[in-house]
Amino acid sequence: MRPDFPVVSRLFSLLAVGALVLSQPVAGESVTQSRLRFVGLPNANLSITDTELADFCRDEDGCTLTLLLSNASVTFVDAQRFFLNATPPRWATVPIQNSSDNNGGAPQILLATGGGHTCVFTDGEPGGPDDALGFRLAFAMDIGNPATCVMTVID
Repeated sequence: MRPDFPVVSRLFSLLAVGALVLSQPVAGESVTQSRLRFVGLPNANLSITDTELADFCRDEDGCTLTLLLSNASVTFVDAQRFFLNATPPRWATVPIQNSSDNNGGAPQILLATGGGHTCVFTDGEPGGPDDALGFRLAFAMDIGNPATCVMTVID
């Protein structure tokens, strides 16, 4: 749990976070106590476990997921409120989408696409249905037109 700070400290923290966002973290690096960022690897799947999301999303207010796909000329964004339940491993989003992890489906939770690129946060497994616990950040990039795919988890 985060300690409560005075409003001035919160404003300073938000300004400091803005400076940190410009740095290039490794996948799953905690940017602050209330943010976690995953950087998609070009033409690959990044596994994200329920455990990595639990501290941020497994409470009464869930977390906000933002997905950013950008290159030199365009930016595509998707965002949702995400709730992770412990038992069974169910999850839900706002707007309403309810599902269960490891249930044979492959729903897309977040999707940003454009400029020959696709960045998706999904409950499915690479190349198939959801037959294991955990999530994926999949990034298909046109090599001739470099881009970035970043998912931020905000408590």
